[in-house]
Amino acid sequence: VASHARLSDRGQTSYDWQHYIPLVQRKPGVLRNGAPFADMPAPLLSLQRALFKRPGGDRVEDGALARPTPPRAGRNRCIATNGIAGAQLYGDRAIELTMRGGRRWRLHLAQECPGLSFYQGFYYQQKQTGQLCASRDAIGARSGGECAIAAIVPVAPPARKARRRR
Repeated sequence: VASHARLSDRGQTSYDWQHYIPLVQRKPGVLRNGAPFADMPAPLLSLQRALFKRPGGDRVEDGALARPTPPRAGRNRCIATNGIAGAQLYGDRAIELTMRGGRRWRLHLAQECPGLSFYQGFYYQQKQTGQLCASRDAIGARSGGECAIAAIVPVAPPARKARRRR
C-alpha cells in the first residue's frame, strides 16, 4: 500500500515514479509514455533519453535493467542484532542496516522479495545467538513471505570531499 499527499480538487492525479520500479524492470517500454515518469530526477531522465536513442532501447529485456546476483563475499557473515539502529529497503532484493556507531551493512536477498518493497517493511526472528546470518536466516515480509539472506557485505562510508585552502 502506498501513501500520497491528499489532493483537494477533483480530477487531480498524483504519481510517485518510485512505486513503478518493479514494473520498469519487467517492462522498460512503460518509460516511453508512462505518466509517473515525467517527474523523475535528472539522472534517471538522462538514462531514459539514452535508452530511447538506441534502436529498441525501451524494449530492453534482461540487459541494462537486470538485477545483479548477490555477491559471493559475505555469504557466511553474521552481524549482531542488538547493534541495529536503523534500516532502509533497496527495492525487493536488498536491505541496508545502519548499526549503532554508524557502520552500515547491506543484506542481499537470495531472490526477489516483492512483498518487501510493496509493504515497505520487514521483520526478522531473534535467534538465541543474537546474530543475523547470511545463508542461514531469512527476512520476513509483512505480506507473510520469507526471503533468505544470501550475503551480508559492508557498505563503504561515503568519500569525504577535500577542503580547499584559501
